[in-house]
Amino acid sequence: MAVDLTLDSFSMRSTANLVLPGEEVDEAVRRYVLAVCSKALVATANYRNWLIEATKRYEAIRSTRSLDHDDPGTPLRRASNVGIPVEGFSGEALIPRFNASTVDAEPVMRVQLPQARLDRRLLDFEEPLTNWYHDLLMRVMRIRRVRDQSHRNLVIDGDAIEEVSLSTRYQQTAHTLAALQDVSGNFLTDEQGQPRIFSANLPDEVLPDDPLAQGKKYRKLLIERKGTRLTYDGPQIQSWQLRECIWPEEAATPEINDLDWFTLQAWKSPSWFKTREGDPLQGKLKNIEKLLMWHKHGIPPSSQNDLERTLTLGVQFPKHEHKILVWRFFGLFDVDRDGIDEEIVAHVAPMERLLLGWRLTPFAQRPFFHFQLFKMPGRFTGRGLPHLSRGIRDIIDFQVNQANNRTSIYLNPPILYEVDSGFDPDVNQYATGAKWGPLSSGAIAAGKVR
Repeated sequence: MAVDLTLDSFSMRSTANLVLPGEEVDEAVRRYVLAVCSKALVATANYRNWLIEATKRYEAIRSTRSLDHDDPGTPLRRASNVGIPVEGFSGEALIPRFNASTVDAEPVMRVQLPQARLDRRLLDFEEPLTNWYHDLLMRVMRIRRVRDQSHRNLVIDGDAIEEVSLSTRYQQTAHTLAALQDVSGNFLTDEQGQPRIFSANLPDEVLPDDPLAQGKKYRKLLIERKGTRLTYDGPQIQSWQLRECIWPEEAATPEINDLDWFTLQAWKSPSWFKTREGDPLQGKLKNIEKLLMWHKHGIPPSSQNDLERTLTLGVQFPKHEHKILVWRFFGLFDVDRDGIDEEIVAHVAPMERLLLGWRLTPFAQRPFFHFQLFKMPGRFTGRGLPHLSRGIRDIIDFQVNQANNRTSIYLNPPILYEVDSGFDPDVNQYATGAKWGPLSSGAIAAGKVR
């Protein structure tokens, strides 16, 4: 029996606790996210610079000038600038062990059915379910690659952030077809004036005669039809570096759910935004047309004033050509002005200072895992190998570079010279290939320099 659908059948009886969107709420969310995130970026700038230095120490790409042309200029010209990658040796030995004890152990997880204690027949389903989840994690969710990256972030930065989210992946498809053209380049069309499309294997024998060229046939032109095919729709895990995250500068715990807010920052292409335009309450983004225009031509003067500039004051945004920076904010904010904070998810383009949408969070808790190599009490951040081995690394680099500069196993003793020796330490500098001669009257007296 058919059911009549009416407007009243979809009506809700209660209007309590409604969170109504509006321009006033959007502006408050925009200003709050820009202000707190910018303040945190400025306050943690020194630590973020250290994270970059820690990566350089781990890579240890410094060498002598003849190899990498990175002449430090001190203590002498063309001085040795070798870096011994103590952190890299240790870290690359730890990462395979971390992987072996987690994602390389088969199975990654084992399914156990609680009701199997009562019904022994359910035990037959545990092994197939275990194999299915193992395949899901390893092949589909690519947990092996994600966890390897997390372990690498862990040993370098001391922290690794993993996010669980729902992902939809598509694969581009292309089908080759054929269209027919006359000598003027016009397509053969149907009754509606649209080009007629044929199979790509259309034989030449069936090609019709060209009415504009006597004795000739239409020319077959191969074209492609683009499309997409759904390849995956489900959960995914993504690894984030600590410098891709923004956290409150006063944070005293590594637990992300205990923070007032937490933000991820990423660079996305204009195409990424175009494919996600829609209603923010459905997980989409708004103001995309304005964002792309401002990104291309700059923020218009009407939206540039001192009050707006103070929202991101002090933040040094890096330059990425053809990419747009977006902040994804997870935090507490009183959107309905009832005195009680609600947990929201908001997207903001900080360089253009545009709100791309917000909604009440659909998650029971923030979807993050925070791993730390060495936890530090009362701090959000941990410590990685470059931080802990900094003193040892500096000692080793100093000894190696000093030995290279002096080219002697005993190094150089102090230089003793008499007043009338002719030796001038400001003129007679030590350097690779330096010359102090030739000896002549009034020149350096070798016997008076020891």
